[in-house]
Amino acid sequence: MAVSKYEPSGDSCLLENDRRRTIYETVEAEPGLCLSTVSEESGVALSTVRYHVRVLEDENVIQSVTACGKRRYFPFSQDDVELRSVLFEPAKRRVLEALATLGPTHNARLATALECDSSTVSHHLSMLEDAGFVVRERDGRTVVNELAPTVESAIFEDWSNHESDESESRLEAEVA
Repeated sequence: MAVSKYEPSGDSCLLENDRRRTIYETVEAEPGLCLSTVSEESGVALSTVRYHVRVLEDENVIQSVTACGKRRYFPFSQDDVELRSVLFEPAKRRVLEALATLGPTHNARLATALECDSSTVSHHLSMLEDAGFVVRERDGRTVVNELAPTVESAIFEDWSNHESDESESRLEAEVA
């Protein structure tokens, strides 16, 4: 049995394939989905999604980022995909949002605000620092944590988008 391999051709349009176009439209409509969710949302079998995603990545139509053990897919033109991937991870998102709310703060205050163990918070902060999303500076015996400037603006933008989505949902529910 021969396995077909995609070979780009100048004569054919990449999105002429119905399944590939559906997969691309799913990723474009909901950036940051993982492979299984792309399959569920698009109604295309997982193995087929896997193949077409590879084609779309090879042609620089979509891009993927692995964060917190999950590979997520975004349109190629999307910026800040690393940060957006981390924002899908609930624990790290909570840490970033708490820092955005509290401003520069030390581990113990952050752990108290998040109602979790300071070693857990420290673990997440270390990972976020390695990714460049958090700046940590030692101040005597404590460590002061704050968001990197680009992260703060992205989180506030994400909050405003989320709030407008909730407002639209409420409005639609009221109209219906």
